[in-house]
Amino acid sequence: MTGRAVGRYRWLPAGLWEVEAAPDVMIRIKRIFPRVAATTRGTVTLTSTLEVARDLEWLLDRWPMSASPHDRRRLRAMAGEHRRAESAVQHVLSGGSLDVAGGPGWVSPSMPLRDYQRTARDLVWATGGVLVADELGMGKTFTSLALLEQPQARPALAVTLTGTMPRQWRRQLKTFYPDLTSVEVRTGPIHSVQRRGRMADLIVMNYAKLAKWQHHLKGVVRTVIFDEVQELRREESERYKAAAAVAGAATYRVGLSGTPIYNYGGEIYNVIDVLRPGALGSREEFAREWCHTSGLDAKTRVYDPVALRSYLTSQGLLLRRTLEEVGIEIPPVIPIEQSVPSDPKVLSEIEGNAVALARLILDQSANPRQRWTAAGRFDWIMRQHTGIAKAPFVAGFVDLLLQSEQRVLLLGWHHACHDIWAERLRRHNPSLYTGRESDRQKERSLADFTAGRSRVLIMSLRSGAGIDGLQEVVNTLVFGELDWSPAVHKQAMGRPGRPGQTKPVRAYFCTTDEGSDPIMLETLDVKRMQSVGLIEGRGDLAAQAVPEAMTAQRYEQIRRLASRFLERADRGLTARRSA
Repeated sequence: MTGRAVGRYRWLPAGLWEVEAAPDVMIRIKRIFPRVAATTRGTVTLTSTLEVARDLEWLLDRWPMSASPHDRRRLRAMAGEHRRAESAVQHVLSGGSLDVAGGPGWVSPSMPLRDYQRTARDLVWATGGVLVADELGMGKTFTSLALLEQPQARPALAVTLTGTMPRQWRRQLKTFYPDLTSVEVRTGPIHSVQRRGRMADLIVMNYAKLAKWQHHLKGVVRTVIFDEVQELRREESERYKAAAAVAGAATYRVGLSGTPIYNYGGEIYNVIDVLRPGALGSREEFAREWCHTSGLDAKTRVYDPVALRSYLTSQGLLLRRTLEEVGIEIPPVIPIEQSVPSDPKVLSEIEGNAVALARLILDQSANPRQRWTAAGRFDWIMRQHTGIAKAPFVAGFVDLLLQSEQRVLLLGWHHACHDIWAERLRRHNPSLYTGRESDRQKERSLADFTAGRSRVLIMSLRSGAGIDGLQEVVNTLVFGELDWSPAVHKQAMGRPGRPGQTKPVRAYFCTTDEGSDPIMLETLDVKRMQSVGLIEGRGDLAAQAVPEAMTAQRYEQIRRLASRFLERADRGLTARRSA
């Protein structure tokens, strides 16, 4: 380093770099590093990541600064590590293979990996953690199981959704890597996860069990696979904390989801921070740099989703390929908005209680906790009654479709709607895959539907993620109810719209002009811009489909719904009085 020092830098035990420089240089630093935080000492700090060390090294080439020999060595070592990691990422992404040799304990798959699957596997090996957001139907399960080929990656933990998914993962392992063993974590007391006298190569559990098992798995599993990783988008949840604890002690981490963003772009920080801890700096730094805010919450939007996607990809944090990019051709998925009537008598039944709740939500002088609670009840009432009011007409539309289609996948949220549909469509012997069936019953429903014994599969909107095989028997979906999240709709369309499908997939969204549907349709557009830009790298809108737990942004949506509902109710009251 040459030239007169214009400042100094030092490493702090809290894992921060602190920089102090001449006033003009400090202004430049704040411009160059939007994530910096100012201190009361007149200095700025940055979280000590490998990338920050590399950037500081570049900064010092322009403005020499003094530091202790120990801090200089630390900075040089971290910057060098970043150079090596960056080189490895670029090598893998450009189609190169890692220099890994087989040996004792290595296993090979029963069928060869495709090139794009090998790229994803090698990227995880090279970086330690990646969000694989490939389109639905590209074999992300096989890709992640390929990590287990090297013995240093075993034992592994796969965390999945409930339902039939744990069993499906075990079947996939047996298919692709028959020499490896697996075990499913059962409900109840902690139990052994050994097979053939040693720890199973793959432990499979659902997210609900993770908190209970975290202390028994932390430091034991070397690879952690999070299927449907969007389940980790809320950092305040117990499953998130448990996932971070187990993943933080593992060597390799991979998140799988074609739709990792369910609502707003700020969710990506929580997901990435589990897969590559600390890579994006602190939450506050990420908010300043990418969201132009001082902090993250449930409704934080990314300022430029396309730019963030480019950054995550260049750092090997995000890998997203489309079916078209890897040479897989499938017929298109065609979303169609289908207007259906609704029964005004059903909607009129809710006016009494709903009006009182709506007024409470809009009363700024009311207790915030009461307004929050009222919003949840109002949302449930409005959505359920909207679904029930149009349910007979949705069933009639499905019955009409079955005059020309062999099978129909019918999706909704409320059990009351499922029951109406099942009764109205009983001559088609409908099967149910909702939250009320056991895993065995769900498997039987799938078997009846795929075998043709049932012509209608009634499925909960958020059930069945990752199910494979529907593309071989159905190409028509009907959304009898809407979800607040665009990603839920997109996942559902991906169940039949994946490799193996031979016909265009038509997805009918049955909507009515009354109830909650109009506001939900407006809300979905805002979220589409975040998820499409961040994950797909496009600035346009091109998808359909909020978490069920109350959040700040959901409260605002419900407040708008309450306001619109009261306007209609007041107009109706005025009309009745005039009559």
